Amino acid sequence: PPVVHDLPTGHQVEIDLDGQEIRVDDPNGDVLVRIYLEESGPTVELQGARLQLRSTESVDVSCSDFKVNAERDIHMNAGAQLTVESTQELHLNCETDVRIRGKVIWLN
Repeated sequence: PPVVHDLPTGHQVEIDLDGQEIRVDDPNGDVLVRIYLEESGPTVELQGARLQLRSTESVDVSCSDFKVNAERDIHMNAGAQLTVESTQELHLNCETDVRIRGKVIWLN
């Protein structure tokens, strides 16, 4: 049977050794964090109103596909160089104006 620990905030931490799963539920019973082990490897699911990653060094992501879906804005800001590279076609699609601002803009 899983081991369940109630936190003072009303959250629950559940460890299920047989199911190879660790969960953190909010006070309503919704899963906020789920880590489970499968033959193909571990899966980590996070759900919350706000998720933050902070690192004094680099954050590296390596995967076969990387997808980001936002219902509102996406902002990318670099204090130095920003590079977007592709070995195949690069598509930029916009239903309104596209604005490019720079000291010099090189096309081809």
